[in-house]
Amino acid sequence: MGILEAGHYYSAKGPTIWSIVGWEIMLGMRTNDDKSMLFIDDIHSLHDLSPMEAILLKVEFHPRPDFEVLESEVAVKAWEFLDILKVLPRKKRARNNSTRWYCSGFPLTTNSGTPNCVLLDAGLTLLKRELGFREGVNILPKFYEEQQRKLLRLVTKALPDFRLRVVLYDLEGNIWDVKDKA
Repeated sequence: MGILEAGHYYSAKGPTIWSIVGWEIMLGMRTNDDKSMLFIDDIHSLHDLSPMEAILLKVEFHPRPDFEVLESEVAVKAWEFLDILKVLPRKKRARNNSTRWYCSGFPLTTNSGTPNCVLLDAGLTLLKRELGFREGVNILPKFYEEQQRKLLRLVTKALPDFRLRVVLYDLEGNIWDVKDKA
């Protein structure tokens, strides 16, 4: 049994066709034992949207996920994930340069000291594990590839008992897996 996350959208914008396509892909992948999750970004503003999504109209979207999580709710889990990264063996450990936390060559926090998107996604992954899942699938639009690639690196380091698969898609419904190139 795994948890499949799809339909992600920003509350500042509302769902777009990207949410519908992602949810439909998830429904096609889901088995009877799997659970679904909808993750809603209620932190970021309209200027944080991908240009590929910002130009689209809001659509009617009424999924029935098993779990619905707001991004603001996972901030505590993001800090817990960072705590795990801080105590890893030396070469894998998160480091602080006095203004930001880094791991694997990329930042985990903003200049103002808050968790960035990849650390918030890591916190969400930690929540999925704490809900009892040992595997999950993130189904996201193709413009999340770099962020999800970073997430895969962090999860491999910090949560070796959690198997994360990332599936990207385009608006035509084509899907492909992301692999960590590291």
